[in-house]
Amino acid sequence: MKKQTVEERKAQSLIELRDYELLEREEEENQIGFIVKTDKTKAIIS
Repeated sequence: MKKQTVEERKAQSLIELRDYELLEREEEENQIGFIVKTDKTKAIIS
């Protein structure tokens, strides 16, 4: 099992708390980004 960084856990908690729908998870070298669907628009959480 892969260890999650603090930032990744914070982002996933924010996605769950705000009831966003995860559309895509992007991972580059040392950065992870999440593209989520909100009620009206898309939001990028990184």
